Amino acid sequence: MSICEACQKEFEPPARNKARRSCSRSCAVTLSWRDPKNAAQRRANIGKAHSTPEALARLAIHNARRWSDPVQHEKLSEQNRRRWRDPAVRENYGRKIRKFYSNPEARAKAAEHRRKFWRDPENRRRIMAAMVAGQADPNYRANSSRALKARWADPLARLKLIAGIRRNARKASIKSKLSFSAKNLWADPEFREKMRLAMLNSPKMAGRGQRIWKTRRQRLEKAAIFNKDLAVLRPRLKGFAWKLARSSEAAEDLISITLLKALEARSQFKPGSNLFAWACMIMKNTWISEGRRSWRKVDWSEEKAAIIPDGKHDRAEQAEELANVMAAMRGLPEDQRKALLLIAAGMSYDEAAQKLGVAEGTIKSRVARARSALVSRDIDKSLGPRHSAAADELIAEIQQVLR
Repeated sequence: MSICEACQKEFEPPARNKARRSCSRSCAVTLSWRDPKNAAQRRANIGKAHSTPEALARLAIHNARRWSDPVQHEKLSEQNRRRWRDPAVRENYGRKIRKFYSNPEARAKAAEHRRKFWRDPENRRRIMAAMVAGQADPNYRANSSRALKARWADPLARLKLIAGIRRNARKASIKSKLSFSAKNLWADPEFREKMRLAMLNSPKMAGRGQRIWKTRRQRLEKAAIFNKDLAVLRPRLKGFAWKLARSSEAAEDLISITLLKALEARSQFKPGSNLFAWACMIMKNTWISEGRRSWRKVDWSEEKAAIIPDGKHDRAEQAEELANVMAAMRGLPEDQRKALLLIAAGMSYDEAAQKLGVAEGTIKSRVARARSALVSRDIDKSLGPRHSAAADELIAEIQQVLR
């Protein structure tokens, strides 16, 4: 019997090779990667094999076929788990990752690759399915919990985890992604049913859910009792409101405002105290506040309403001024008129310059000359049509320039 140098298991070497150091092919590969010379040669061979797109495509098809077979999938997973138990393999992998991410260009390429990967809906679906399947596996949950507890036990790792969580919580993009992922997950009826069953089967979550529902039920019962007691007090509040307002209409308005404010301030009421006195205090404060604002209110008067102008004369004067401006703009050169219309339509000088295909300074000079010409002209003498057709004409010309 011999002991495998990779997995430390006993095995029977074949008769033709008594000096064999590994019990299987995967252990032999692990041992070859531990040798620096063999590892360097293997990296060189892999680099040559993956140097062409055709080779990468063949490798992707080969890996997809291997991982799609359940037997091969389980075998590869067991190999990876066995290799990952080796501290040397983990240290080597961590060293490679640190070396890779120390290069800014490599970090940028990795980030772009992750973005492209997550943009594919099929990739997102596969990852979500793998996560759900992993959470359903007790061994996976136990390993994840063990790894997280081991990291949390290390003070330095705990500080890094807390810093990463706080850093991600401040990023709006991370918040939106988490929110989007949570919405997509909860939109799946199968996922909701699994989460419901998991919460029901968990004694801790079941107890927490019962406490939450008990608290919510107590809050709803207290609110119902408060609303009922407040409705019973309405006739008594009516008499107090009449003493304050001395008018039936004002009293009804005061009661409605008081009840609304009492419902909004329900959390401030202390159970066991006098509800009627509390409501009367709210009504009195409301009446005082309304009295302070009463000087802003004026009673309706037909005589005062008769002297308010209807605005017809103002509209006629505005139409006349607009017609005069249109008549003056017809006398401007075409380039100045177009530049002035674009700026009047709300465009910036840069956008107007791009629209007309000229420099920004040219637009500014044309607009300045057009404005000077309009100011210097006697617009009142060049009277145009005195109706709203001038406004329609101005809008049509602006739309024609914007096309």
